[in-house]
Amino acid sequence: MTHHAAQCAHATGDEIRAHTVGAHVFLTSVVDRELGTVALESDDARTFARGILALADEVDGGKTKPEPVVRIGDTVTIVRPEGCCDPEYRGRVGVLTDVDNTDCKYRVRVEGAERDIVWSYEVRPLEPTPARADRESLVTRAKELLTGTPHTVTDIIAMANFLAGE
Repeated sequence: MTHHAAQCAHATGDEIRAHTVGAHVFLTSVVDRELGTVALESDDARTFARGILALADEVDGGKTKPEPVVRIGDTVTIVRPEGCCDPEYRGRVGVLTDVDNTDCKYRVRVEGAERDIVWSYEVRPLEPTPARADRESLVTRAKELLTGTPHTVTDIIAMANFLAGE
């Protein structure tokens, strides 16, 4: 079943969802873990959707942000986990281990959680992935930073690894 959801900008556990059942479009609100549902005829759902788009355009002039690119191995923040009513994993940080072609397509490994694998509808990169510097430039920068201090080759390598984020 295809569905869409939007998380509240102010309360991480609150959201609105839309899905179809038969000939109706259902809108479900989740506020403080309480559910409220409205069933709309398809024409009414289209009118409502156009109204939401018009309101969003009033706010930002119709400019959309590109979706952040995430790759397997990236450290990500879970925005909308599979168990949408359960906010336990919202905001948790983990490593993206798989992306598939389903609605809930992001598989994230979260260390120290009750479940170490969480599927998520939406993730975002923890921070933009910087271009990886080559080893030579890291070693050169490490030497510069260690200038004037007693250091060994091991210290230089340790500093270069630190600069690389390892």
